[in-house]
Amino acid sequence: ELRGIVTKYPSILSYAMSNLKSKLNFFSKLMGYNTEEMRTLFVSEPKLLAAGVDTGLVPRMQFLLREMKIPLEKLRMIVQKNPRLLLYSLDDNLRPKL
Repeated sequence: ELRGIVTKYPSILSYAMSNLKSKLNFFSKLMGYNTEEMRTLFVSEPKLLAAGVDTGLVPRMQFLLREMKIPLEKLRMIVQKNPRLLLYSLDDNLRPKL
């Protein structure tokens, strides 16, 4: 599975450990995913590991939770089915379409 992630997104090998840890913390502490759920997310959408936490993942999550009023448990299920949702542009895609 790691081979698949690296094949799809080879630049991940150049990321600092602190960068990767911040992404893991986002998915485990803020989103509440366990290790197996995170593995599934990253295997299905390796670009999640490239997304900025403070500039991308957190603002998108806050939009979906606060403005769209999606409960966290429901958001977790939605993201598990479509992890790319957390990669969509907030201003160009999510806000206009939702």
